[in-house]
Amino acid sequence: MTAALLVLAAVHSFAGEPASTRMADPAALSIKRGRELFKERRFIEALDQFALALTLKPDDRDTAFLAGVSAYWARMPERAIEFYNELLDTAPRNSQEEWKLETQRIMALYQLNQIEVAEQVAERIYELRQKVPALKSNDGFVREHLFVRERVTEQQKEGAGVVDMQRLLRIGCYEVFDDRKEAQNVYAFPITVHSAKDDPLIKRLVVTSNVLPSGEAGYILTEEGAEDRTVFKRWLQRPPYAEVRALVLQALKGEVQPLEQKKKPEALAPSAGAPPSADAPPFERVFTNGELAAAAKIAALALDAKAAQILTLAGRLREVDLDITRLTRLSLSDPAMAERYLGELKTRAPYSREDAAELVDLISKAKPDQLAVAFEKLPKIGPRRPYLDYVLLTGLNTRGADFFGTLLKECQRSADFMVRHTAALMLARGGDKKSVAQLIKELETADELACSIVQDSLVELLGNVIGKPPPGSDLALSKWKADVAQWWQHAERKFTFAEQRRNHEPYWVLQK
Repeated sequence: MTAALLVLAAVHSFAGEPASTRMADPAALSIKRGRELFKERRFIEALDQFALALTLKPDDRDTAFLAGVSAYWARMPERAIEFYNELLDTAPRNSQEEWKLETQRIMALYQLNQIEVAEQVAERIYELRQKVPALKSNDGFVREHLFVRERVTEQQKEGAGVVDMQRLLRIGCYEVFDDRKEAQNVYAFPITVHSAKDDPLIKRLVVTSNVLPSGEAGYILTEEGAEDRTVFKRWLQRPPYAEVRALVLQALKGEVQPLEQKKKPEALAPSAGAPPSADAPPFERVFTNGELAAAAKIAALALDAKAAQILTLAGRLREVDLDITRLTRLSLSDPAMAERYLGELKTRAPYSREDAAELVDLISKAKPDQLAVAFEKLPKIGPRRPYLDYVLLTGLNTRGADFFGTLLKECQRSADFMVRHTAALMLARGGDKKSVAQLIKELETADELACSIVQDSLVELLGNVIGKPPPGSDLALSKWKADVAQWWQHAERKFTFAEQRRNHEPYWVLQK
């Protein structure tokens, strides 16, 4: 999948729901069916199922929210607004629930063309992010989705000629918070072909902080195609969303003259045997002012070159916002959706995956003393998000013997399940029994998929001493968790660390 998933072991697939759990609960069955229909992109039918469940359980807020989301994607924004408004009336003020509703409501309002009200909601979203500490980690929100029909020509079978066709494009409009004026992309517009199966990405437009030809810091609107990058507009100040939105639509219709156009390096690659062109236009990464300032700060520490390089890359990645646990779940259950999620990451942070791969490579090859210096100075770059921590863990995981317990124990306290789990697993491989206990404790709040991930790690550490989590039934899963916890309570003191471990043997041995 990606370098960041190298530390995952294989997780077994699950069987369907057993007959014993198909209970006579019409509301639960409608909700389950609604979720299935939503996943199949049958949004109108999903809405009908959620609405049916609400007639049976009218106070079910989660189902009402799902009904609103289904209505939005069914292109029925007026119904979506009805669900969201009713929930908003009773949601706690200045709460994460209010945020969740407002970030959905704004999209429906734009779809209804209620622009002024949508702008007011955008202001409220910014207010909520300032007032609710838990929202500080959110790096942006989707303003709306635009749907535009595009005429295309398609070559038919040989002899049948060319025909004109229309396809529906969906434009996601993502706005990035930029409190410290350090974000690289401040608006992102991924453009996909809207279809019943998937939405293949064809190009993206972005407003990026950049150095202007005059040498001043500013912003540019570019289109990132398969082969080239086109610059449409430059600003000295961050432009308002309404102005950018209008320009994006004009650019898609061919109504804006580009200021410049450059081929990407991969599009300029010569054919086999052909000499490289001396006239190939440059296409280089332009670092933001924030990235340049962070690099200068690290350079001022006068570190070993390798340690400084590690810290510089870490500084570029520290604010990248990606839910590692969600990515892991998708990679195990829906690889195509996982790729789309990574595509969204590329829209927000275009160089994050390349920087991550380079950082993993650097960590894997660095000398222990170089790593020790880099990790000692890591707090200098500021607070970190789970994406960077997971990249650091992935790099350390490639080294095997070297042990950097301070960083691992920091990661054990992460809010992200996969970061906590991976750090605990690595510490347990090094002989820390408390980390084995932490993995066992994770089971208390884990769902079926997370239980399977933890169980797979416990098999690696302890051997095949506990069975697999049972699929389907919440009752059976709860009993399995209780049995594992009780077993560990009696077995913990009997395990000793295997200093002379051979291939594929457990790290911990149960003494008889």
